[in-house]
Amino acid sequence: MPSKYATAEKKKKHKRRTYKFPKFWSYSRWKVFNECRARYEFQYLQKLEQPESPHLARGTYVHKLAEDYLDDGGRVPKELKEFGDELKAIRKLGALAERTLAFTKSWQETVFDDWANCWLRVKIDADIPDKKAATLIDFKTGKPWKDTVEQSELYAVAKMQRVKEIETVDVEFWYTDSGEVVPYFYSRIRDFKKLKQKWQARAQEMLAARTFPFTKSAYNCKFCPFRSDKELANGLAGPCEGWKKAK
Repeated sequence: MPSKYATAEKKKKHKRRTYKFPKFWSYSRWKVFNECRARYEFQYLQKLEQPESPHLARGTYVHKLAEDYLDDGGRVPKELKEFGDELKAIRKLGALAERTLAFTKSWQETVFDDWANCWLRVKIDADIPDKKAATLIDFKTGKPWKDTVEQSELYAVAKMQRVKEIETVDVEFWYTDSGEVVPYFYSRIRDFKKLKQKWQARAQEMLAARTFPFTKSAYNCKFCPFRSDKELANGLAGPCEGWKKAK
């Protein structure tokens, strides 16, 4: 709920901003778009600043700990103790932390900050180099998510697109709080072509969208930072009234 100390100025309704439609995408952007186009508009087009989230802040912190360990070694942080042995093992194998992959619209490789041409950006927490069989790892806090299969598909497509010699890709989600692992396996022969076409179509739909209707979802609305009964980082009330219909 908005603070009882909020001023009348803070309680004013949010004014719609003008914006340019983006020409690039990522898995996180598509996930928001797929769940609720209205939230996608608020977050990525209007660029409304969300209030600080303790859960997001902790996730960012744990990711940084994993990155620092893979880059510099030393003692495995206590926050990652559930995967202590595994982290030691993948570091010995030369795991690359915070690996970035980027592609143009024609799927040519580019760099992450190529703002003029970059069409897709993918960031992988740990990439274990191998000539033909890749292993990609994503660190997550909290409980296992139901939708990691979508993220794993895009990771596999990006890796096989970049390295033509790669025949198989293992994508693993490591849940640092519980020690659980959620794995997926992809092969170039069986999966690459159809998954690439699938994500190409999804990206085209998202980037071509010009209307952003609200999607009713009790679960997603519960945690949405743009609800009208919550405050944005600037103290104004969130712009979305749709959550009331999702109760």
